[in-house]
Amino acid sequence: MFENFRIFFQVGLRRLRYFRATLKTRSEMLELTKKILSNVSFDRILFQKELNKALTWISDTEELKSFKMWCIVEFGGKYPNIISRAFERVHV
Repeated sequence: MFENFRIFFQVGLRRLRYFRATLKTRSEMLELTKKILSNVSFDRILFQKELNKALTWISDTEELKSFKMWCIVEFGGKYPNIISRAFERVHV
């Protein structure tokens, strides 16, 4: 059992290092998130999942406010309830 955990942990660390190497700055991560949200906006459930995922790593208050405004401008007409519920959870 410990061996399985060790292998799982090592794979996770490799992925983390890869993402840190490829996405050097938080602004690049934010831009990628915006691109992903735009790409999955055709599906309500996928959009909600990706938005919630994004809100787990965005910690800066100003970045969060800016991201919220972007979401409202881009998708507020299509998914106002999803956006408001998601951002209520993070207290923006």
